[in-house]
Amino acid sequence: MLSQIVRPWSPWAVVPLRVLVGISFIGAGWPKLMNLGGATQYFGQMGIPLPALFAPIVMILEVFGGAALALGLLTRWVALGYVIEMSVTTFYVKNPLITKFIGGYQIDSLFLAAGLLFLLGGPGPLSLDRRFRLDP
Repeated sequence: MLSQIVRPWSPWAVVPLRVLVGISFIGAGWPKLMNLGGATQYFGQMGIPLPALFAPIVMILEVFGGAALALGLLTRWVALGYVIEMSVTTFYVKNPLITKFIGGYQIDSLFLAAGLLFLLGGPGPLSLDRRFRLDP
């Protein structure tokens, strides 16, 4: 009975999650945008190889990708970037077996799962991808 009531609304469930995750990534990337040198140094301290290369890439992905995700624009491509980024942070950067930076992997794991959801499931019905038929 309940499933019959909620089933027509199920495609819409992804929309608030997509917006919230997008805004969260903007919030995570904004400090990197404001202080890219500090972010680059921090990436180096965490043991990320080529921090001068990856800090700007991550900043762009988080700030501009977060805005695109919130709007539902290029959702699957942005999600692919997040799956890669969150896989690295979850399994390499914040893995207590590998690095001294322990803790915080839980939220990264959730963002990894959300990235997989958007990559495999798409943007949902209320999105620019659907509006412009980029993801029918």
